[in-house]
Amino acid sequence: MANAVHSDEISSKDKTFVIVKSCHESNQIAISKKSIGRELFYEVCDVFGVLERQYFGLYFRYSEQQILWLDLEKNKTGINDIPILYYSLVVYPDQIEHDIYLDSTMTIVYNLVKEAVLSNKIHCNQHEAVLLASYAVQEEYGDLEFNTNRDNTITSTDPYYVNGIADNIPKRIYNIVQADGIEGNEISEEIYNYHRSHKFMSKRDARLHYLKCARSLENYGYHRFTLIVDKHSKFGILDIHLNGINLCQEDDSTKLNAIRLEYDELEEINGINKPNREKITLWYKPKGSDKIESICVRCISGSDATFVLKHNWINYRWRKRFHIHRNIDCKQKLRKEAAERIKDWERSRQMLLKMNEQLLSAICCIRTLQKKIGELTYNQTEIPLEVMNLSGAEVDGSAS
Repeated sequence: MANAVHSDEISSKDKTFVIVKSCHESNQIAISKKSIGRELFYEVCDVFGVLERQYFGLYFRYSEQQILWLDLEKNKTGINDIPILYYSLVVYPDQIEHDIYLDSTMTIVYNLVKEAVLSNKIHCNQHEAVLLASYAVQEEYGDLEFNTNRDNTITSTDPYYVNGIADNIPKRIYNIVQADGIEGNEISEEIYNYHRSHKFMSKRDARLHYLKCARSLENYGYHRFTLIVDKHSKFGILDIHLNGINLCQEDDSTKLNAIRLEYDELEEINGINKPNREKITLWYKPKGSDKIESICVRCISGSDATFVLKHNWINYRWRKRFHIHRNIDCKQKLRKEAAERIKDWERSRQMLLKMNEQLLSAICCIRTLQKKIGELTYNQTEIPLEVMNLSGAEVDGSAS
């Protein structure tokens, strides 16, 4: 594993500076000209406080529409020609509550996913946008304590309206709402109602709920690449997502002729970068078949689809193995807990049996005593009243 090179250990001749951006945060990092991409990546992760690095990567803009991911194993020749590097998600977390453990990682992932939602990279409808905005406002401002008028409606000058709508609603949704003749106050009231139900929710829980809600969106975790359509391939779009890939024709809106491959079916991925295109060859084994088939597609130059595909494939295999081990550990833990509960139940049963025996013996004793008392009461002779008066007079005479 390559170690990150710190700025105080680099001589001035070998030192160069790189600007790295992530969401609204920007950092200038000193690196060595001889270091490889992995060293720069680790240095950036240290600056942002991220230890769970498997979800992230560095890219720079190849053109307005294309990006190129930084190869972690190659020397960064010409790094000074790259104006800005961007720290972003190569692989989107699948099960948020299980895949992310550190708050620093969750904060970065939350900011990147929120940026993708607001920039329409991850699409959502009006209801989903309102729900996401309520979690975002709760994460940023906490419990709802804004001033409202007597009718309990939000005014146009309220900070909640300005920040909750303008900053946390995608512009596409906001424009559609305005085009339909719906006032911003109505949307703000919907966010108000949701936000009011999030009372006492911590910032971490608000981020977690935001990510879980974003995870349910249709194109969460998708990376789309444009393919070259020629005599070798009829597919024009390559979608890489969490569980596999989709190959479909550009004009096929129904996607009836699409090929869907899960990562479990992939056997090998080979990518070759050529001057005018990027050639990707996939070897896969369809489900229920032992025959290995192959398919070849060509991306436009600089798309770097191979990098994204390999990262998602490797992460899927790691995640599946981790979940299998976790399930095995959970089963073993449940078995131990079940065995302990059975032992506790057996102890409780034995104690109840003893207590039942003691109770039965106590009941028998009580019944025996009641029987003897009844016999004594029945055999007691009644003393005549004259005898009692006589005995009382005798006692008085003797006393006198």
